[in-house]
Amino acid sequence: MSSREAGRQRVETLVERFRANYTDYTRPSSLYNETHLRTDFLNDLLESLGWDVQNKKNAPDVQKARLYTAGWR
Repeated sequence: MSSREAGRQRVETLVERFRANYTDYTRPSSLYNETHLRTDFLNDLLESLGWDVQNKKNAPDVQKARLYTAGWR
C-alpha cells in the first residue's frame, strides 16, 4: 500500500469514528473540547496529509515558523 493510500484510509477511519460519535461530541453537556479534538482527530488528519505535526524531522524553530506561515497563503 502506498503512503497516499494509507493516508486516505486513515482519513476514512477518522471520518467514520467522528460520525459514529458525533452526538457525543456535540451534545450541550459534552466536555469534548479543542484539546480532545486535536489529540483524537486533527493531529492524525494532518499527519495523514503529510504534515510533520510532532516535528519528527527536528526542524529548527525558524524553519517551522516559515512552514506554518506558508500554509496560510
